[in-house]
Amino acid sequence: MEEKLAEGTYRHTRRIGWEDFVEAVVKPKNKGHGEKIRQVLEDFGRMFDKPHPRDVRKWMVRKYDEYLAAPKPEGRGNKPDTRCSKRACLRLAFGQAVDDEFASVNAAAKWRMPAKRKRKKRILKPEEETKLLASTEKLYGTRLALYVRFSLATWGRFSEVTGLLWDDVDFDDRSVYFRSTKSREERFVPIEDDALLTDLHKLKAKTLRDGGPFTVFVDKSNLDKKWQRVLADGRIAHLTRHDLRRTGITRALLANVPPVTVQKLAGHRSIKTTMDYYLEVEKEDLREGMRRASAG
Repeated sequence: MEEKLAEGTYRHTRRIGWEDFVEAVVKPKNKGHGEKIRQVLEDFGRMFDKPHPRDVRKWMVRKYDEYLAAPKPEGRGNKPDTRCSKRACLRLAFGQAVDDEFASVNAAAKWRMPAKRKRKKRILKPEEETKLLASTEKLYGTRLALYVRFSLATWGRFSEVTGLLWDDVDFDDRSVYFRSTKSREERFVPIEDDALLTDLHKLKAKTLRDGGPFTVFVDKSNLDKKWQRVLADGRIAHLTRHDLRRTGITRALLANVPPVTVQKLAGHRSIKTTMDYYLEVEKEDLREGMRRASAG
């Protein structure tokens, strides 16, 4: 005690009930997210039988992860609380508890969540591509199937592809210009697929008034429903539209296209983004690499 007093680290804490504590810490933080903090604290108190704030540190060690992983109670809407949002609310609440001298330490301030295992990057396999195109054609016609082929061939982001205008497609030069890009810089992308160019030309004759080849898909929520139905019909699991871009980039890298060229075509500011987030090497790629190394 004397050492703590000398160092200035000792702090006397006041006794307070859990309900009073919730009311006390929510009011000062009630600027837009006070209700969220209240819900998190109520759930936390319910799970741990309404502890005293100064005793919270004991459970943080034992059951913090259990609380963060707990599902959202019924009646709170469909969107689940994320681990990060729960942690942020607890950090704010217990920080206020320290300021109000209900606790001597902010139990959530220095807590580090265990690293989450990264989800494996999803790359479309050739047989899956065949099924995907067949399902899109069957359910929604040529245009959605053409969107899939175009995304695989040009590696365009959803906003870039749906924002493309017919004036941005140069059939003579066999290329497109993406203008509504993430980096806000125009990007030139050649198209080497003859069949894709032919089908695009046919589509232009029918849909010139639409402004662009894929502007009809700009409503993301509507396209999401169609996409899920297509995946279910083709029995293709866990594939997003962005995975089409990732697949095209990965295929180029595995085909020995220079990474700096892939970076420019993909529109990445850093080559690290290209190599870390878009390249996925499968077991067969590793086997092929060893076969080449052995043959050489």
